[in-house]
Amino acid sequence: MIEGCKKAEVDTNECDADPTACGCPQEPPSCSDPGNNGGQTITGKVYVSPNGSDANDGSEGKPFKTIQKAADVADPAKGLEIILRGGTHESKEIKFRTSNITLHSYLGEWAVIKAVMNVEDITSCLWFREPEIDNVTIENVEITGGFLYGIKFESNWDDDRSVPFDKRRGVCNIKILNCKIHDTGRDCIKIAPGCQNIQVLNCEIYRSGVGPSNVSAQNAEGIDNVNGSNMTVRNCYFHDIATNALYAKGGAKDCIFEQNLIMNCGEGGLVAGYLDTDAEWFNTTTPRILKASTSLFATIL
Repeated sequence: MIEGCKKAEVDTNECDADPTACGCPQEPPSCSDPGNNGGQTITGKVYVSPNGSDANDGSEGKPFKTIQKAADVADPAKGLEIILRGGTHESKEIKFRTSNITLHSYLGEWAVIKAVMNVEDITSCLWFREPEIDNVTIENVEITGGFLYGIKFESNWDDDRSVPFDKRRGVCNIKILNCKIHDTGRDCIKIAPGCQNIQVLNCEIYRSGVGPSNVSAQNAEGIDNVNGSNMTVRNCYFHDIATNALYAKGGAKDCIFEQNLIMNCGEGGLVAGYLDTDAEWFNTTTPRILKASTSLFATIL
Protein backbone atom coordinates (compact mmCIF):
# COMPACT_ATOMS: atom_id res chain seq x y z
CA MET A 1 0.00 0.00 0.00
CA ILE A 2 1.33 3.44 -0.96
CA GLU A 3 1.05 5.96 1.85
CA GLY A 4 -1.89 8.29 1.28
CA CYS A 5 -3.31 6.20 -1.56
CA LYS A 6 -6.51 4.18 -1.53
CA LYS A 7 -5.19 1.47 -3.84
CA ALA A 8 -2.62 -1.19 -3.11
CA GLU A 9 -1.06 -0.59 -6.51
CA VAL A 10 -1.24 2.48 -8.70
CA ASP A 11 -1.53 2.02 -12.45
CA THR A 12 0.83 4.53 -14.05
CA ASN A 13 -1.67 4.99 -16.89
CA GLU A 14 -4.14 6.40 -14.39
CA CYS A 15 -1.57 8.96 -13.32
CA ASP A 16 -0.92 10.00 -16.91
CA ALA A 17 -4.22 11.80 -17.32
CA ASP A 18 -5.08 12.65 -13.71
CA PRO A 19 -2.81 12.05 -10.69
CA THR A 20 -5.89 11.55 -8.49
CA ALA A 21 -7.76 9.23 -10.87
CA CYS A 22 -6.84 6.24 -8.73
CA GLY A 23 -8.90 7.68 -5.88
CA CYS A 24 -6.08 9.32 -3.92
CA PRO A 25 -6.88 12.65 -2.23
CA GLN A 26 -3.63 13.98 -3.70
CA GLU A 27 -0.96 12.81 -6.12
CA PRO A 28 0.72 9.73 -4.63
CA PRO A 29 4.54 9.65 -4.73
CA SER A 30 4.57 6.91 -7.33
CA CYS A 31 2.76 9.06 -9.89
CA SER A 32 5.81 11.26 -10.27
CA ASP A 33 8.23 8.34 -10.22
CA PRO A 34 8.72 7.09 -13.80
CA GLY A 35 7.34 3.60 -14.05
CA ASN A 36 6.10 3.49 -10.45
CA ASN A 37 9.18 1.57 -9.36
CA GLY A 38 9.65 3.04 -5.92
CA GLY A 39 12.96 4.61 -6.91
CA GLN A 40 14.59 1.43 -8.27
CA THR A 41 16.39 2.18 -11.53
CA ILE A 42 18.81 0.42 -13.86
CA THR A 43 21.61 1.83 -15.97
CA GLY A 44 23.91 0.15 -18.50
CA LYS A 45 22.24 -2.65 -20.47
CA VAL A 46 18.90 -4.35 -20.05
CA TYR A 47 17.45 -7.19 -22.11
CA VAL A 48 13.86 -7.78 -23.20
CA SER A 49 12.51 -11.01 -24.70
CA PRO A 50 8.98 -12.07 -25.71
CA ASN A 51 9.69 -15.16 -23.58
CA GLY A 52 10.95 -13.19 -20.57
CA SER A 53 9.23 -12.03 -17.40
CA ASP A 54 8.86 -8.59 -15.87
CA ALA A 55 9.61 -10.25 -12.55
CA ASN A 56 13.16 -10.93 -13.82
CA ASP A 57 16.11 -8.61 -13.28
CA GLY A 58 16.56 -7.65 -16.97
CA SER A 59 19.89 -9.41 -17.39
CA GLU A 60 20.73 -11.35 -20.54
CA GLY A 61 19.94 -14.62 -18.79
CA LYS A 62 16.80 -13.27 -17.10
CA PRO A 63 15.30 -10.74 -19.52
CA PHE A 64 12.21 -8.66 -18.97
CA LYS A 65 9.14 -9.48 -21.02
CA THR A 66 7.99 -5.97 -21.92
CA ILE A 67 9.77 -2.94 -23.28
CA GLN A 68 7.60 -0.84 -21.00
CA LYS A 69 9.21 -2.45 -17.96
CA ALA A 70 12.65 -1.57 -19.30
CA ALA A 71 11.58 2.00 -20.02
CA ASP A 72 10.13 2.35 -16.54
CA VAL A 73 13.33 1.33 -14.75
CA ALA A 74 15.68 3.48 -16.87
CA ASP A 75 17.94 5.64 -14.72
CA PRO A 76 16.82 9.22 -15.55
CA ALA A 77 20.33 10.57 -14.98
CA LYS A 78 22.42 7.94 -16.81
CA GLY A 79 20.08 6.40 -19.35
CA LEU A 80 19.75 2.84 -20.56
CA GLU A 81 20.56 0.56 -23.51
CA ILE A 82 17.52 -1.65 -24.17
CA ILE A 83 18.43 -4.76 -26.16
CA LEU A 84 15.54 -6.64 -27.76
CA ARG A 85 15.73 -10.34 -28.48
CA GLY A 86 14.27 -11.48 -31.78
CA GLY A 87 10.54 -11.93 -32.21
CA THR A 88 7.44 -9.80 -31.80
CA HIS A 89 7.16 -7.47 -28.81
CA GLU A 90 3.67 -6.21 -27.97
CA SER A 91 3.11 -2.50 -27.49
CA LYS A 92 0.18 -1.18 -25.51
CA GLU A 93 1.65 2.27 -26.19
CA ILE A 94 5.16 2.10 -24.82
CA LYS A 95 5.89 5.35 -22.98
CA PHE A 96 9.41 6.69 -22.52
CA ARG A 97 9.95 9.40 -19.92
CA THR A 98 13.74 9.60 -19.57
CA SER A 99 16.74 10.73 -21.62
CA ASN A 100 19.69 8.79 -23.02
CA ILE A 101 17.70 5.82 -24.32
CA THR A 102 19.11 3.42 -26.90
CA LEU A 103 16.74 0.79 -28.24
CA HIS A 104 17.95 -1.89 -30.68
CA SER A 105 17.74 -5.54 -31.66
CA TYR A 106 20.12 -8.12 -30.23
CA LEU A 107 23.11 -8.70 -32.52
CA GLY A 108 22.15 -11.11 -35.30
CA GLU A 109 18.43 -11.02 -34.41
CA TRP A 110 15.49 -8.88 -35.53
CA ALA A 111 12.90 -7.48 -33.14
CA VAL A 112 9.43 -6.32 -34.18
CA ILE A 113 7.48 -3.92 -31.95
CA LYS A 114 3.80 -4.19 -32.78
CA ALA A 115 0.73 -2.27 -31.62
CA VAL A 116 -2.86 -2.66 -32.72
CA MET A 117 -4.42 0.09 -34.83
CA ASN A 118 -8.03 -0.16 -33.64
CA VAL A 119 -7.71 1.02 -30.01
CA GLU A 120 -7.72 4.80 -29.53
CA ASP A 121 -5.86 4.61 -26.22
CA ILE A 122 -2.91 2.99 -28.02
CA THR A 123 -2.23 6.20 -29.90
CA SER A 124 1.40 5.39 -30.71
CA CYS A 125 3.47 2.24 -30.84
CA LEU A 126 6.36 4.18 -29.21
CA TRP A 127 5.72 7.47 -27.43
CA PHE A 128 8.55 9.66 -26.18
CA ARG A 129 6.20 11.64 -24.03
CA GLU A 130 8.29 14.12 -22.03
CA PRO A 131 9.46 17.27 -23.85
CA GLU A 132 12.70 17.29 -21.83
CA ILE A 133 13.86 13.95 -23.27
CA ASP A 134 17.29 14.27 -24.87
CA ASN A 135 19.42 11.76 -26.78
CA VAL A 136 17.35 8.92 -28.21
CA THR A 137 18.62 6.24 -30.59
CA ILE A 138 16.34 3.62 -32.20
CA GLU A 139 18.26 1.17 -34.35
CA ASN A 140 17.70 -2.10 -36.21
CA VAL A 141 14.09 -2.67 -35.17
CA GLU A 142 10.73 -2.90 -36.91
CA ILE A 143 7.89 -0.73 -35.64
CA THR A 144 4.32 -1.27 -36.73
CA GLY A 145 0.86 -0.18 -35.68
CA GLY A 146 -0.52 2.51 -33.40
CA PHE A 147 -3.97 4.07 -33.68
CA LEU A 148 -2.34 7.26 -34.98
CA TYR A 149 1.46 6.97 -35.01
CA GLY A 150 4.25 4.46 -35.20
CA ILE A 151 6.57 6.79 -33.23
CA LYS A 152 5.69 10.13 -31.66
CA PHE A 153 8.15 12.63 -30.21
CA GLU A 154 6.36 15.03 -27.86
CA SER A 155 6.64 18.72 -27.00
CA ASN A 156 5.15 21.18 -24.52
CA TRP A 157 3.62 23.42 -27.18
CA ASP A 158 -0.11 23.80 -26.91
CA ASP A 159 -2.75 25.71 -28.77
CA ASP A 160 -3.69 28.08 -25.92
CA ARG A 161 -0.15 29.51 -25.73
CA SER A 162 0.09 28.91 -21.97
CA VAL A 163 3.78 27.99 -22.30
CA PRO A 164 5.96 31.09 -22.90
CA PHE A 165 7.59 31.03 -26.31
CA ASP A 166 11.12 30.90 -24.90
CA LYS A 167 10.19 27.89 -22.74
CA ARG A 168 8.75 25.77 -25.53
CA ARG A 169 10.70 22.70 -26.44
CA GLY A 170 10.40 19.10 -27.57
CA VAL A 171 12.39 15.89 -27.60
CA CYS A 172 15.81 16.54 -29.10
CA ASN A 173 18.84 14.69 -30.47
CA ILE A 174 16.97 11.81 -32.07
CA LYS A 175 18.48 9.09 -34.27
CA ILE A 176 16.39 6.49 -36.10
CA LEU A 177 18.76 4.14 -37.91
CA ASN A 178 18.22 1.08 -40.12
CA CYS A 179 14.60 0.64 -39.06
CA LYS A 180 11.37 -0.42 -40.73
CA ILE A 181 8.32 1.65 -39.74
CA HIS A 182 5.05 0.71 -41.37
CA ASP A 183 1.34 -0.12 -41.25
CA THR A 184 0.36 2.73 -38.95
CA GLY A 185 -3.03 4.27 -38.27
CA ARG A 186 -1.86 7.61 -39.61
CA ASP A 187 1.71 9.02 -39.64
CA CYS A 188 4.61 6.60 -39.41
CA ILE A 189 6.71 9.21 -37.54
CA LYS A 190 5.17 12.26 -35.85
CA ILE A 191 7.46 15.11 -34.78
CA ALA A 192 5.80 17.73 -32.56
CA PRO A 193 6.72 21.44 -32.53
CA GLY A 194 9.97 22.27 -30.78
CA CYS A 195 11.72 18.96 -31.38
CA GLN A 196 15.28 19.40 -32.66
CA ASN A 197 18.20 17.57 -34.21
CA ILE A 198 16.44 14.61 -35.79
CA GLN A 199 18.19 12.06 -37.99
CA VAL A 200 16.33 9.37 -39.93
CA LEU A 201 18.90 7.31 -41.83
CA ASN A 202 18.74 4.13 -43.89
CA CYS A 203 15.13 3.36 -43.01
CA GLU A 204 12.19 1.88 -44.89
CA ILE A 205 8.93 3.72 -44.17
CA TYR A 206 5.74 2.49 -45.77
CA ARG A 207 1.99 1.85 -45.63
CA SER A 208 0.96 4.84 -43.55
CA GLY A 209 -2.72 5.48 -42.86
CA VAL A 210 -3.98 1.92 -43.11
CA GLY A 211 -5.93 1.97 -39.83
CA PRO A 212 -9.50 3.08 -39.06
CA SER A 213 -8.35 6.50 -37.80
CA ASN A 214 -7.50 7.53 -41.36
CA VAL A 215 -10.69 6.43 -43.07
CA SER A 216 -12.27 9.88 -42.98
CA ALA A 217 -9.18 11.99 -42.18
CA GLN A 218 -6.99 11.06 -45.16
CA ASN A 219 -4.01 12.60 -43.38
CA ALA A 220 -1.19 10.11 -42.97
CA GLU A 221 2.38 11.05 -43.80
CA GLY A 222 5.52 8.98 -43.80
CA ILE A 223 7.20 11.63 -41.63
CA ASP A 224 5.09 14.55 -40.39
CA ASN A 225 7.42 17.21 -38.99
CA VAL A 226 5.49 20.13 -37.51
CA ASN A 227 8.02 22.86 -36.67
CA GLY A 228 10.88 20.53 -35.77
CA SER A 229 14.29 21.99 -36.63
CA ASN A 230 17.50 20.45 -37.95
CA MET A 231 16.05 17.27 -39.40
CA THR A 232 18.08 15.09 -41.76
CA VAL A 233 16.45 12.28 -43.72
CA ARG A 234 18.96 10.35 -45.83
CA ASN A 235 19.11 7.06 -47.73
CA CYS A 236 15.54 6.11 -46.85
CA TYR A 237 12.93 4.29 -48.92
CA PHE A 238 9.36 5.61 -48.70
CA HIS A 239 6.59 3.77 -50.47
CA ASP A 240 2.83 3.23 -50.38
CA ILE A 241 2.24 6.35 -48.29
CA ALA A 242 -1.38 7.52 -47.90
CA THR A 243 -0.61 11.22 -48.36
CA ASN A 244 2.89 12.82 -48.28
CA ALA A 245 6.10 10.88 -47.77
CA LEU A 246 8.11 13.72 -46.21
CA TYR A 247 6.41 16.81 -44.81
CA ALA A 248 8.31 19.61 -43.03
CA LYS A 249 5.93 22.43 -42.12
CA GLY A 250 4.86 24.99 -39.54
CA GLY A 251 8.24 26.73 -39.38
CA ALA A 252 10.47 23.68 -39.61
CA LYS A 253 13.92 24.96 -40.55
CA ASP A 254 17.39 23.74 -41.47
CA CYS A 255 16.18 20.40 -42.83
CA ILE A 256 18.11 18.20 -45.25
CA PHE A 257 16.45 15.54 -47.41
CA GLU A 258 18.85 13.68 -49.67
CA GLN A 259 19.36 10.40 -51.48
CA ASN A 260 15.91 9.06 -50.64
CA LEU A 261 13.71 6.95 -52.90
CA ILE A 262 10.01 7.87 -52.79
CA MET A 263 7.35 5.84 -54.61
CA ASN A 264 3.58 5.55 -54.66
CA CYS A 265 2.31 8.42 -52.53
CA GLY A 266 -1.31 9.54 -52.42
CA GLU A 267 -0.33 13.22 -52.58
CA GLY A 268 3.22 14.62 -52.55
CA GLY A 269 6.59 13.00 -52.26
CA LEU A 270 8.34 15.88 -50.49
CA VAL A 271 6.48 18.93 -49.17
CA ALA A 272 8.03 21.86 -47.30
CA GLY A 273 6.54 25.09 -45.98
CA TYR A 274 3.63 26.44 -43.97
CA LEU A 275 0.86 24.76 -45.94
CA ASP A 276 -1.82 22.93 -43.95
CA THR A 277 -0.52 23.89 -40.47
CA ASP A 278 -2.71 25.66 -37.91
CA ALA A 279 -1.34 29.03 -36.81
CA GLU A 280 -1.06 27.87 -33.18
CA TRP A 281 1.87 25.64 -34.12
CA PHE A 282 3.92 28.23 -36.01
CA ASN A 283 7.00 29.95 -34.74
CA THR A 284 8.03 33.38 -35.96
CA THR A 285 10.86 32.29 -38.25
CA THR A 286 10.70 31.51 -41.94
CA PRO A 287 11.46 27.87 -42.77
CA ARG A 288 14.80 27.33 -44.51
CA ILE A 289 15.16 24.05 -46.31
CA LEU A 290 18.91 23.91 -46.86
CA LYS A 291 19.16 21.02 -49.24
CA ALA A 292 16.78 18.73 -51.07
CA SER A 293 18.22 16.17 -53.46
CA THR A 294 15.64 13.45 -53.04
CA SER A 295 14.88 11.12 -55.93
CA LEU A 296 11.16 11.09 -56.64
CA PHE A 297 9.57 8.27 -58.62
CA ALA A 298 5.84 7.79 -59.17
CA THR A 299 5.00 9.99 -56.23
CA ILE A 300 1.34 10.30 -57.18
CA LEU A 301 -0.74 7.13 -57.30
